[in-house]
Amino acid sequence: MYVQQLETFIRVAEEGSFGWAANTLFISTPAVVQQISLFEEHCGVTLFKRSNRGVQLTPTGQALYEDGKKIIALSNQALARAQQIEEDSKETLQIGTSPIFRLYTKSC
Repeated sequence: MYVQQLETFIRVAEEGSFGWAANTLFISTPAVVQQISLFEEHCGVTLFKRSNRGVQLTPTGQALYEDGKKIIALSNQALARAQQIEEDSKETLQIGTSPIFRLYTKSC
């Protein structure tokens, strides 16, 4: 329900590495790097300081990380609420029978 790039961004921020994030997301490292690059380009901001020892959030990245986690949590809550409303709106028809009452048919 939310942008997959946001999930990838959060995972990279938590792992501190494109490679480790790729492992946990079950995708390739180049795919993670591409998603983050496209996300930064789309947003018009730099989210990470990159080095050969990993990545660190920029102040902008830190702010987006904190808000992004809230967005994902709210998105999950909204979806769960919608699913619960759908489930609650389903009507169940219960039919009871008794062995005392039998269906009798007349033979002609």
